[in-house]
Amino acid sequence: MTATNEETVRSYLGDLIAVVDHVLQAVAKQAGDDDLRRVAHAGSVIDNLHTVLVRQHTDLQAHVKAMGGASGGGVLNDVLATAAGALAGLYGKLRGETASRVLRDDYTAMSFLTACTTMLHTTALALDDTATGELTLRHIQEYPPLIMALSELLPHAVVADLRMDKVAVAIPDAADQAVGHLSDSWHRASK
Repeated sequence: MTATNEETVRSYLGDLIAVVDHVLQAVAKQAGDDDLRRVAHAGSVIDNLHTVLVRQHTDLQAHVKAMGGASGGGVLNDVLATAAGALAGLYGKLRGETASRVLRDDYTAMSFLTACTTMLHTTALALDDTATGELTLRHIQEYPPLIMALSELLPHAVVADLRMDKVAVAIPDAADQAVGHLSDSWHRASK
C-alpha cells in the first residue's frame, strides 16, 4: 500500500524530531560544562544553540501533532537517532572529551541536522505541503549562523585544550589566524 503525501511528510517529520531530540540532549548536557565555558564565548554559543533547538523541537512536535500524527519517529527513527547521537557526542563526557572535540561534534551534528532538514524541506516542496515547507525553511535559515559560530570557536578551543594539557603554544594568536584562514576560505568559495 502506497503512503499518502501527508503520511510521508509525517513519517519524515518524526525522523527529524528524533534527530533534533538527540542533538538537543547532547547540547543540554554541554550547557553546564565548565571545560566548554573556559573557551571565550562558548557558553553563549552553546546557550543559543540550546535555545534554538528547544524551540525547533517544540515547533516540529506541534506541527506533526497538528497533522494528526504522533511526535515519535518514523521509519528511519532509530538509524537517524543513532547517527545524530554519535555526531553530537552524547557520550563525549563519558569519554572525557576535550572542549575542541565536543565543539567539533556539535558542528558535525548541526551540519547533519541541516542536511536532514533540507531533505524534509525538499520533500514538503515536492509534495506541495506549504506549512511544512515554511516551517523547515525557517529552521534551515537558523543553522548557518550557529554553524559559523561553532566553526569560529573551534580554533580557540584547540588552543585552550593545548594549554590545558600544558603544551607550550608558540604562536599566541594561532586561533585568530585559523579563524581568519577559515573565513577567507569560505569567502573565496562563495565567489
